Amino acid sequence: MITRTARHNIQEEQIPESALEIVSRLRESGYEAHLVGGCVRDILLGATPKDFDVATSARPQEIVQLFESSRLVGRRFQIAHVRVSGGFHEVATFRRESVDEDFESQEDEQADDKTEQGTTDARWIEQNLYGTIEQDAFRRDFSINALYYDPMSHEVLDLCDALADVDSGTLRAIGDPEERFLEDPVRMIRAIRIAGRLNLSIEAECEKAISRCRRSILNVSRARLFDELAKLFLCGSAERAYRMLTDFGLTALLFPALHSLDELTLSALESTDSRLAIGKPVTPAFVVAAILWPQFQDALANSSEDVPRFELHSMAAKAVLQEFRETMSLARRHAYFIEDTWMLQHRLEQRHFRRIQRIMMHRRFRAAYDLLVLRSRTDDSLVDVADWWTRIQEVDEVERDSMIRERFPKNSRRSRRNQHRQPLAP
Repeated sequence: MITRTARHNIQEEQIPESALEIVSRLRESGYEAHLVGGCVRDILLGATPKDFDVATSARPQEIVQLFESSRLVGRRFQIAHVRVSGGFHEVATFRRESVDEDFESQEDEQADDKTEQGTTDARWIEQNLYGTIEQDAFRRDFSINALYYDPMSHEVLDLCDALADVDSGTLRAIGDPEERFLEDPVRMIRAIRIAGRLNLSIEAECEKAISRCRRSILNVSRARLFDELAKLFLCGSAERAYRMLTDFGLTALLFPALHSLDELTLSALESTDSRLAIGKPVTPAFVVAAILWPQFQDALANSSEDVPRFELHSMAAKAVLQEFRETMSLARRHAYFIEDTWMLQHRLEQRHFRRIQRIMMHRRFRAAYDLLVLRSRTDDSLVDVADWWTRIQEVDEVERDSMIRERFPKNSRRSRRNQHRQPLAP
């Protein structure tokens, strides 16, 4: 049964005009349409939504016919990406639970790119099981993700007793939590991410189900695992979420080489949360670099010393990242970022006279410097080095030269003599 209530804290000015326009146009065309999921949940819980998604009774082809700037994406279940009035939103048709979830999950892993390019497999169409708003709500993962908002009547539509969970700050699975997690193990990471970001408690039965089902996370494709973990790292409360991930025994499965909750990792997550809070750019690769740093150090310690240092570091980095890829995929750009960040650590520690300016111009300098600062928090031998690199970025060019001369007096005198030496006459 649908419970409609106008007693909520959602204000119309919190909703983008583009989202309201999509709902309005669908309604005017005779379709049912509501805002759904995370945007409703976040506003009710006092958070700022990242996206405003729309759920509707209109079928995918009907949506793209209605909106000129739209396209369909997805293999198993097509979703419309709609752009109106400068805003971009996902618009999905109400869907009911598939009668053959195993078929769907297997086909999702094996499908080629034809559907993405516009060729639709008949079996996918058959599995696109559309339904009513009631069926759409009960197929979702957690109750607080099954809330709908009607901007025309200004009412929240609750079909799963989700408002009670909002009031109590509880994350509860819809249906049997163990069945839901075994259907899609990624939901376990998603539960922890949502609970961490919104400061929710996970319902007791849901907690027990995560503990019982945690090994099923290894059945998820490596690409999906990294994508979901990247979302956790960039959720804004990654430190708390990562601690929960560890408490449930999931980090031991995702990062089998780790033996404990590392302080460097926690510092990297705290730093990422802080940067997100003030709108600075972040990347999940930086967190992975911090998580795998102890493993990189172990690989260096166990490497042969009969090769040049640069080659030694490169071989160790590639070995660690290759082992990481056995559990999760890693985009090439992320791998390059991590390798560069690790390789620069030795140069930052040595502060070689001829390389200082070159290091500061390196595209990964800032990331490498940030990692050095985090390392100095648990390694007193790095404090002076990290402070020196902090100061040299803050001073002007004259003071920077003075710092370099102070650090390398012999090299500086030789440099000045070379500057004043006049060329011989021909």
